[in-house]
Amino acid sequence: MCTHNNIHVAADPTANSNLGFPSRETYHVFDTAYELRLSPSLILSQDHLISGRKEPLTCINGFVEGLKRARAPSETDQNFENLAYDLAETQVKLEETQTKLDDTAQVLGEVQKLFREEIIASSQGSDNNNDCTPSTNSSPTSPSLQSTRTYAESLQLPITPVATPLSARRALTLSDRRPSSRSSYEAIPNYYSTSEASQTSVDAALGTLIQKAHDGDERSISLIKVLCREAHGTPPERKTYGQRYILARWRNPSFCPRRGRSNTNPSSTSNPHLPQLINPQSNDPPEAWIAYYTRYPKSLPKGVRVNSKTRAPLFGDIVASRLLARLRPTASQYRAEFNVAMINLFIHRGQFRQMVQDGQIQIPRIADIYQPFEPEGRIEQGQLISVLDVARHYAKCGVSIEDVENYVEPWTEEYAKQKYEL
Repeated sequence: MCTHNNIHVAADPTANSNLGFPSRETYHVFDTAYELRLSPSLILSQDHLISGRKEPLTCINGFVEGLKRARAPSETDQNFENLAYDLAETQVKLEETQTKLDDTAQVLGEVQKLFREEIIASSQGSDNNNDCTPSTNSSPTSPSLQSTRTYAESLQLPITPVATPLSARRALTLSDRRPSSRSSYEAIPNYYSTSEASQTSVDAALGTLIQKAHDGDERSISLIKVLCREAHGTPPERKTYGQRYILARWRNPSFCPRRGRSNTNPSSTSNPHLPQLINPQSNDPPEAWIAYYTRYPKSLPKGVRVNSKTRAPLFGDIVASRLLARLRPTASQYRAEFNVAMINLFIHRGQFRQMVQDGQIQIPRIADIYQPFEPEGRIEQGQLISVLDVARHYAKCGVSIEDVENYVEPWTEEYAKQKYEL
């Protein structure tokens, strides 16, 4: 036995057997193994030395070839790698598809809302134009042209692909659309109507809905909660008759929890750091209304100012605002006239005190409860509500001079500024 390049080799017994040296072919085999940077101990161990034993050289050649093949990945490993790559690529494609589906669903929802509003607007327009006769000079082809126009063309909106990114689409804000709920359209017709003629049907529908909710109907309770949340987020000047009705009449039944809970979906219409509150009743104290308007600042009535630090409504403004809400006429046709007389009375500071001192009005020792102003027969015959009528009604309900000077007169100045943009 001899060594070559620190590799143990065995002599080929068939070549130069007398001298004990390996043949040139045997050296060539081990040189090739050395060039492959293989460990010599792996090529031929001490147990494989051919000393006195006859071992064919083909065993050594087969062992080296096996090591060469071991350097390359097996077919099974290659298949696993290809499968893992295909799986990762499929997951990426699925995520992209899900994103496109979400965009598509949002676009379809927006189009559906716009389409529903367009149908309602067109139906209202057709009702207003029922008595109008068609023009004789209209083109005979206009109906067919009108019918072939697409919905996007009728709105003069650009036609965009359904799956476009959100950033590339026209943003739709709440001011662009009427607040809508599919369930409210089905269960409460004319809920968003501003016409006084529809108030009777809204009263009947909402009264039935509230009664069902108090009887335990879960669908009615869910719908009322949606309507109340929507009405809370609508500015006072945009509230419809139905929204004011639902806020004034709805009270949670005894089996519904009244405990406030944190808002899980904060919006710009409410303070997300405060618990949710229901609309207070008309006879609730000012503190209840202050807490409510602090939670829902967008619902602040006209004339009510807020503290610059705490953002809470001022106590005096809440008192004056609630006085007007409880003392004004119940009939809507007299409210505007009553408000004008009220402003003319209290915007001039000291005028109410002067009327009391001159004996024109008297404040009773035991005041009546707050009650709405009821027009007398002479007013119903066409006479306007006067400043003196308002002063007498406030005094009759127990509003003192101090209350007027501390609360009502400062609030009236701010109320007139906001209402008439003075």
